[in-house]
Amino acid sequence: MPFQSGDRVRITVSESNRPVVKEGAKGKDKDLFSLPLAYPYMDGLVGKVANVYSSEEISVELDLDALTPILADVHKKSTERIRAKLLDGNNSLSEEAKKKLTEAELNFTPHFVVLVTENDLQKA
Repeated sequence: MPFQSGDRVRITVSESNRPVVKEGAKGKDKDLFSLPLAYPYMDGLVGKVANVYSSEEISVELDLDALTPILADVHKKSTERIRAKLLDGNNSLSEEAKKKLTEAELNFTPHFVVLVTENDLQKA
């Protein structure tokens, strides 16, 4: 496979990369359609390969500073909700454990990871 964990990549979305029938489908399964992993809003995003499961499944950790304004807003709001949920009274953390959290742990920033195929990537 041309991609390895840690490679810098750019997502390039092309309709010509989209298979219509699930690869290897036989019999009644030949009518199964595969869903695209990369969508047009991902086109041009950059990041690093987090993991290569197969040529059809590659996880990419996106560069947060290169997100489009809409994706950056989604990530920001998701981060705020996750942080709030960490501290609300309905989670598994005890009050004692919450008090031991450091400033860095309280202000963590989650990764933004997407799953794509190798056809959706080029080296950055």
